[in-house]
Amino acid sequence: MQSDEPTDPTKQVNIEVGNLTASDSATVNIAGGNIIQAAAGATVIIGAQAGAGLLALNDLVQLSPEVRAAVGTFAADFKAATSQVDVMGDYKDLHDLLHQTQFYCYMPILREMTRFPDDSSLELLEDYERSMRDILVKLGDVGSRQRVAETDTAFITELDQAHTDLKSALDDSNANALNNCIRRLKRILSKYPVIIDTRLNGSARALRMDALIAALMEIQKDLTALKVDADKVEKFIDGLCMLQSMDEKLTVLLADHEKWQSVDIELRRIESLSDQDLSELEFSWPDVKAQASPLYENCTDVWAVSIQGYANQLDQFLSANNIPKIRQAFRNFVHETASHFFQVDINLKSLCSELRQIGDPLSSIIRSIE
Repeated sequence: MQSDEPTDPTKQVNIEVGNLTASDSATVNIAGGNIIQAAAGATVIIGAQAGAGLLALNDLVQLSPEVRAAVGTFAADFKAATSQVDVMGDYKDLHDLLHQTQFYCYMPILREMTRFPDDSSLELLEDYERSMRDILVKLGDVGSRQRVAETDTAFITELDQAHTDLKSALDDSNANALNNCIRRLKRILSKYPVIIDTRLNGSARALRMDALIAALMEIQKDLTALKVDADKVEKFIDGLCMLQSMDEKLTVLLADHEKWQSVDIELRRIESLSDQDLSELEFSWPDVKAQASPLYENCTDVWAVSIQGYANQLDQFLSANNIPKIRQAFRNFVHETASHFFQVDINLKSLCSELRQIGDPLSSIIRSIE
């Protein structure tokens, strides 16, 4: 899902977390540039706290042979989780770097096409060339880890060629080379963000947090019986509670994302066929409404009320065969659903970033018990 704005690393992203420790007011914690906010009466739990809990467990492993033996029983679960977190992290990197390619290379380069080769345009294009070069270095690093499918990094070769085209355009004031650069970037961005988004969500599903949590819960029982360092045990338990809450949220977000993505795909299909002829919209609207309405009709949030309103308008204008109003209501419905789907996508990617923070602590535990 693409937006018209670049990702801001300091952007606030709200993710509600429920059924946690009670407090008098909402608590906000910051980790990795993301803000995860709980409703009043709940305490926020974030990826950094999960990692701290696992690090406390690693300390206990190194201090106690009994804890080491207890944890060693679940070494396979830890290794599986670590491996999948790494894969998920690499797909998150690819997702973010494609996003940067769109907003820091393709879109600004496209804007300069009409002014090229003015001096001011050349100066800006040099900045975009450096941005593309930096992105290529980071993409090369992700590819060198060899944890994602080779076909999913095939675009790097074409991006490298786009970079070569841009350099040729700058060196020779060659408009054809600049046009080739733009065409290559457009081709990459029309195909790969959707593929990588799907892979990222799939890797998050494959994380199998339930198995990791079950193992940690068994370890918690052993820690209680062993009566080891109480402070570290408490920190470990806090981290385990956070992991459970994150797992619950991940399940909800993945399901939500899948449903909204299905609606988004269908709306885009109809939109592409409705520029001249509204027959496809008239035919498909009852099915689309039946698919989408369960996602918003019982919700009182502003976004849901807005979508419901546009759906009602579309019903009304379709019945009256008011063509201009049908087009307007449909555009509004598409815009509102796309905006909410983008927010769901942001929330899911943010949570994936938080989950990534358990990777290094898990790896430390594995090294300690081997």
